[in-house]
Amino acid sequence: MSRTSIMTIGFLLIMIGIKLNMIESYVLSPTATKFWMERIEDPTVAVQNGYNPYGQPAQMPLFQQASFGMRQATLPPKTFTPPQYLCWPTFFFGFVMLLHGASLKKD
Repeated sequence: MSRTSIMTIGFLLIMIGIKLNMIESYVLSPTATKFWMERIEDPTVAVQNGYNPYGQPAQMPLFQQASFGMRQATLPPKTFTPPQYLCWPTFFFGFVMLLHGASLKKD
């Protein structure tokens, strides 16, 4: 890896560490929430929460299915709260990488 690449990764990790320290939680957009429910979260938990990952609400009556077709369920946005301690290791690892890149010889 070149000196510039190591310093860039270190700088980005420092910025991510600062951002993790400043932000309390992240709220996903509706598209990202749907992606999370379909691919990452357990489908049985999603059905118990009232969302069928195959595109329709879990308890839709038959007359609504016939008259309105297959409608998408409205999902509440998914919220992530990172652990409080996660910012410090990220920040310091980025600082070490930045110093390591600065100590390498120029190409």
